[in-house]
Amino acid sequence: MKIKRFRLKEGRPVPDDVIHYSFRKGGSWIHKDAAAFVSKVLRKADERYRDYEISFNMCLRKNPEEFNDFDNVLVLDEEFGQPYTPFYGYLNGETEPIPFLEWVIAEYNEWMCNFDFLEEISE
Repeated sequence: MKIKRFRLKEGRPVPDDVIHYSFRKGGSWIHKDAAAFVSKVLRKADERYRDYEISFNMCLRKNPEEFNDFDNVLVLDEEFGQPYTPFYGYLNGETEPIPFLEWVIAEYNEWMCNFDFLEEISE
């Protein structure tokens, strides 16, 4: 499984993008220069009925052209209130995938692909 990488399309985002995707003001926990953010929370229970929460958080900076998918996107482990380290370890080639991580990656890829102001970077 591959974590897809993204950049802004030329001339984007525009104000209508911010409205269409329901960005809200703020997002300083994602990046100190965040002007607006959007989030999605995932919940999953395992066979022992333990619930897991992972959130995807994306911000646009005060200068939106400074966007990159590493500094402007945070995959957060809500239980521990910190970045979901297996995701970032896998992104850096330091972690092997497990089924839960593969699920997170698939959900992340789908979420990011839904923003039409982003384009996938082919590596």
